[in-house]
Amino acid sequence: MPRCIRNDERTRSEADRSHPDETRLSCLRGESFDACDNAGMFVTPLGTKIHTPSPGRAFVPRQRLVSQLESGLGAKLTLVLAPAGFGKTTLVSSWIRSRGDAQSPALPHVAWLSLDENDDESTQFLSYLILALQTVAPHLGEAAKSLLDFPHPVAPEHLVSSIVNDLDDWREPTLLVLDDYHFIRSQAIHDAVAFLIDYAPPHFHVLVASRNEPPLALARWRVRGQLVEIGFQDLRFTREETAEFLNHVMGLDLTADAVGQLEERTEGWVAGLQMAALSLRKSPQSTGGVAHTIAAFGGQHRYVVDYLAEEVMRQQPEHIRDFLRKTSILDRLTAPLCDAVTGRGDSEAILSHLEQSNLFLVGLDEHRQWYRYHPIFADFLRAALPRDERSLLHRQAGEWWVAHRFPTEAIHHALAAEDFETAAALITEHQETELKRGGLSTLLNWLNVLPEAIVLGSSVLSARKGHILYLRGQTEEAQRYAVVAEAALHSDIPPPHRGEVCVFLADLAINRGKASECLELAQEALSLLDDTGSFSRTLALSLAGEAQRLLRDYNGAIHTLRQAVEWGQRSGNHLVGLNALSHLAPLLYFQGRRLEAMILAQQAADGHVDARGHALPVSGLVHVPLGILHYEANDLEQARRHLEIGVALCRQLGMLHLSLTGQRILAKLQFAEGEVDAAFATLSEARGLASRLGNGRAERAIVAVTADLHLRQGNVAAAAGVFDAATSPKSLREHERLTRIRLLLSRGEPLVAQGLLQEMAEAIERDGRVARLITVCVLQALAAHALEAHGEAAAFMERAVRLAAPADYQRLFLDEGALVGTLLRPLRHIAPNFVARLLRVLSSTEAPPEAKPESSPPAPSDHEPLGEREREILRLVAEGLSNEAIGSRLFISVGTVKWYLNGIYHKLDVRNRTEAVARARRSSLL
Repeated sequence: MPRCIRNDERTRSEADRSHPDETRLSCLRGESFDACDNAGMFVTPLGTKIHTPSPGRAFVPRQRLVSQLESGLGAKLTLVLAPAGFGKTTLVSSWIRSRGDAQSPALPHVAWLSLDENDDESTQFLSYLILALQTVAPHLGEAAKSLLDFPHPVAPEHLVSSIVNDLDDWREPTLLVLDDYHFIRSQAIHDAVAFLIDYAPPHFHVLVASRNEPPLALARWRVRGQLVEIGFQDLRFTREETAEFLNHVMGLDLTADAVGQLEERTEGWVAGLQMAALSLRKSPQSTGGVAHTIAAFGGQHRYVVDYLAEEVMRQQPEHIRDFLRKTSILDRLTAPLCDAVTGRGDSEAILSHLEQSNLFLVGLDEHRQWYRYHPIFADFLRAALPRDERSLLHRQAGEWWVAHRFPTEAIHHALAAEDFETAAALITEHQETELKRGGLSTLLNWLNVLPEAIVLGSSVLSARKGHILYLRGQTEEAQRYAVVAEAALHSDIPPPHRGEVCVFLADLAINRGKASECLELAQEALSLLDDTGSFSRTLALSLAGEAQRLLRDYNGAIHTLRQAVEWGQRSGNHLVGLNALSHLAPLLYFQGRRLEAMILAQQAADGHVDARGHALPVSGLVHVPLGILHYEANDLEQARRHLEIGVALCRQLGMLHLSLTGQRILAKLQFAEGEVDAAFATLSEARGLASRLGNGRAERAIVAVTADLHLRQGNVAAAAGVFDAATSPKSLREHERLTRIRLLLSRGEPLVAQGLLQEMAEAIERDGRVARLITVCVLQALAAHALEAHGEAAAFMERAVRLAAPADYQRLFLDEGALVGTLLRPLRHIAPNFVARLLRVLSSTEAPPEAKPESSPPAPSDHEPLGEREREILRLVAEGLSNEAIGSRLFISVGTVKWYLNGIYHKLDVRNRTEAVARARRSSLL
């Protein structure tokens, strides 16, 4: 949030206003409070969008409309709808400020967002929405903001669902004002706003002010009494309000008859009345003068504005007309910026004069630092500017923003001036900062505005645009830019720029399965990038580590990925660092270093929570590995928690490969706890997703787990059917080969299984992959036992125990079935505590899972109690949440929600959601 620095010295010399000193500039940049003690109060440009505007020094009280606004606090939405110039913003801002002055005990917290044409893009809109909410409470939208920083586009409903969760926990009365909503045309944004209004808690209200009726669910909310509407007929000034405005606010002295004529001809249109009053100030206020002004109102409002604006401009001194014309290109005005654009040194005095004259200047903060023109007046002023002059003014504004270190605003003006060379240079210079902030969408928007020839003419911009497109899944389009980037590798460009090109090409290479090429490019990038390129450097380390893993250089991969994690933490590139950790943790796990992996992953998870301790979405990258590591130690409660959170968050992030991995382990956990139906439902849902994504590798891994669970049920035919239909013996990956070996053992072919296991053991041992070697040793022991080679079986099992005990690898034994217990009993002396834990679990699960009564939803019963999670889901159903929203709220998959709902239906003896809620209310369960 922008900082405002207080200063009691409100007056400054003209020279100081024209050329603010460095101390003042530090305030402009939002730097330390101490540096700005004597610098004056200053709100940054961003702050003006999320700050309730000042209604002006004088305005007309409108109690009849205030009553309607008050009643809106009891509804979901208040809609203030009227054409330009009817005083929508003034009405709402004056109401909010008057409530604050009155110290009303029921006053809600207010989050204000002023929208403009640049906000019609979902990422930008949601970024500002979160910033507005964080003026109320800093934690609101914290998790959603981290989702916006993610390179993959995240569905807006996931983001808004996260915000709804925060609001639900906040529990304070809160009003969100979306002003000038007519600038929004994106259906994705309309859907997000509708979702927010529908699912927000009762203490949260939304007020939308717009020129046009927004395409929201107005009819539904209207029928339900959840909508309060204030239209242009309500906003029209009455005769009394017209008299108050003309004679007191605007300082005229008109007769009741003249007031009546103006009210009648303007139809109470505030902007028209203001234009007429400004015109009359320097015209005779006699009957003839008023009649002349009234004669202007013979057509539509637009023509009236043009006529009266000309009249108003004609009455201004030349220097004021010049000032108004030149500063009209600014979305927001402040004195030093106006000085730079106009070449004057007295802009502060002029702005003060314009405000006091009610000349369509709107104050944006209470300290009178930032202003904007009324849109009607701004449009009129801009229309009179020749294109060449407009471009020059934008250039001057851009130079001022550059000098004051606001690159985003500078780039905006350079693009508006069509000074694309300057814009390209600024984007090149500041792209790393934007990336570090997570501004991929902003960067891509800038690059999309630049002419294609300029982008393709720059290896850096080509690489950056191609890389963003690639990260967003637009691989084919990214290849076009890759050709240009690759050609630049041997050109004479600065080393850091060449390094960024190498990172992009390395990412493409690993996507094509070319690990050696990726490693070579990533290493070259690391030799070229300096420490300022933190985003690119962290990504290069991560790519190099992943390439080393694929090339079976596991120790090298661990070393490199550790560097990536540390560099990401040190430089604030959390996303790339956590992604590296999501690769590092499984590597450590397979190397027998489970406890080390657990410590790293837990530290990362602990460091990525919001102010209330809730997991930030980006932490999904480590919650899935954490869940797997807890599962291996048979800590099923913690494993379930981390897996459910991780799977839900990874889905939000678009990291579907990791969510699918999490679902595979979650299904094994559910099976281990007797939730057989839920386990197969989880696998079915995961396989369907993998199939839709065209991810054959993930689908085969899910099939392998499905077959394993069938085997543990003793259903060899089902296991063989699902496995053989989806795999080919000639192209099995390692975990698929292990499933095939289990099938062979179940079919009574231990000799064939033994041969395959020996072949696998040699390669795995060479790589030092301890976890996989434990599994192979356990299966070798089972094969030897089937061949009645008992001494050999004991030797294999003893080796497995010695490898597993130090890092507590339990599930590698438990998941192979009850027979493992028979082979473990003689080995209690090897690792007494470890073996005792295994035997305790195995002795309690000797019955096949399908025989357990709790493995499926219980039979209907009038009095069967609901579990805690079932009650939680039922409460959310009663609130009207969809399965998707419930899953998002509880960090569980939609399939899991459905499974719980089926259990609820059985227990309550009902058929659907409506009956379940009704029955629960009758039984006092809600």
